[in-house]
Amino acid sequence: MNTNQSNSHSINPLPFPTLSTFEEAFIETAPQRSKLDADDLIQINLEIPSAIATVIGALPAAKQLHERMTSLFTAAELAEIDALETYANALSYAHTACLAASQPPAPLQHLFERGGELLDLLVSDATALAKRSIIDSKVLDQLKGGTGYLNIAYDLGAIVHLMRANWSAICSRSAVSPDELEEAELLYQRITRAFAERERQSEAATAAASDRSRAYTLFVHAYDQLRRGAMFIRWKEDDADKFAPSLYAGRGGRPKVEVKPTPAPAPQSPAPAPAPAAPTVPSDPNLPGGSPFVHN
Repeated sequence: MNTNQSNSHSINPLPFPTLSTFEEAFIETAPQRSKLDADDLIQINLEIPSAIATVIGALPAAKQLHERMTSLFTAAELAEIDALETYANALSYAHTACLAASQPPAPLQHLFERGGELLDLLVSDATALAKRSIIDSKVLDQLKGGTGYLNIAYDLGAIVHLMRANWSAICSRSAVSPDELEEAELLYQRITRAFAERERQSEAATAAASDRSRAYTLFVHAYDQLRRGAMFIRWKEDDADKFAPSLYAGRGGRPKVEVKPTPAPAPQSPAPAPAPAAPTVPSDPNLPGGSPFVHN
């Protein structure tokens, strides 16, 4: 078998931007994203990966119209259109980062539930020991109580510290085991860390969502400019979608509003003609037309 011949017929993979390309585009467009006001942001109403694929696929054909667009747009508007691929790559990175930041946090609720169960057990035993004056009840009075994540964690830590400090006195008088104290201390640490992680993740998710919204706004606005130029240039040919297809194609238009005809008013019977007035009869019988029944 001829190896050279085999290699000459091998298919070269199409170039595809690496993650570093997306990240570089995201970093490059950071100043433009920061300049956008909150009121300028466009609501995300597209499937982002599909929209990016549509735009990237349209760019080769759209470049054929670039020369004619120079007379239609300002230099700043042209620069916006020319940066469309960069905006697409930046949006791709921002979208992926937003999805990653939105992943569910550590199983805080599970840790919290187990911590509450163990805390109730330890507090019960510690209360009994305090009533016998084996341990100081002041520590129990300082427990946070309540059902908050950090309250449970703090109380677990306090109970563990109290019992370990008095272990020699209580080890033979309580059902509490060293394993339970070790688990309680571990839960104290894990609940505290999981809560802090959730707070950091919430902040990171908010920032990532803001970056994605701003990257999306730059991307959509630049593509709208391209579409506007394509529609003007290809107005007579009526084929602008070949150069810059709509991002909303296939999604259907607005629902048609059914206009119900206003019913015609019911026909009304014509009003009856007024009865003819009785002729006026002169009261003087000597006059023409006078009533012969009238006597003077």
